Amino acid sequence: MKYMENEEKIILPSLRSLERALRLAWDTEPWRVMDILNSIGENQVKCKEWLLKHLTPTETGVVLGGWYGGLAYTLDYLSVDVDRKCSRYGMLLYPDVQMKTADAFTHLMLKKNPYGTVICTSCEHMAQEDLDMFNWMPGTQFCLQSNNWEGIAGHINCKESLEEFASEYDFDFTYKGELDMGGYKRWMVIGSTK
Repeated sequence: MKYMENEEKIILPSLRSLERALRLAWDTEPWRVMDILNSIGENQVKCKEWLLKHLTPTETGVVLGGWYGGLAYTLDYLSVDVDRKCSRYGMLLYPDVQMKTADAFTHLMLKKNPYGTVICTSCEHMAQEDLDMFNWMPGTQFCLQSNNWEGIAGHINCKESLEEFASEYDFDFTYKGELDMGGYKRWMVIGSTK
């Protein structure tokens, strides 16, 4: 693992890597400049460091909906995102990151050897019917995050409370918590299927 145990710090891209990614974005799809900057913004980093504080990493893992790969890079896990451009920019930001362009759930179904850990920090962007597959994957540690921030484009599966979010999963929980983000709350659960 690239991060130091008990340090709980997300690894940010180098300034040179960030500059390369932002120049490419500016030249080809300017809207993505703010998206890349948001991926390493204060709230994103706060949520990822909260995760690192409570997660017991395993040898193998995957980050579903991994965006540009920052969390996957920190943990030395695979980042899977359906947006093919995430891989392109992710490899500029984090040159050694493992990236794959695929539907997250199709990727999990086709994987012959299960991961030790499956992380999804964007459950609010995914249909609950897809997330329900986690209830049928014994032996895997899951770390899932969502929020109650309704009205944002792409937020199709917000939960009003931590209890509502946790009730979707038939897990033996090792952690359940909430983080006040000022204006909305973020939920996180860690556990394994019973």
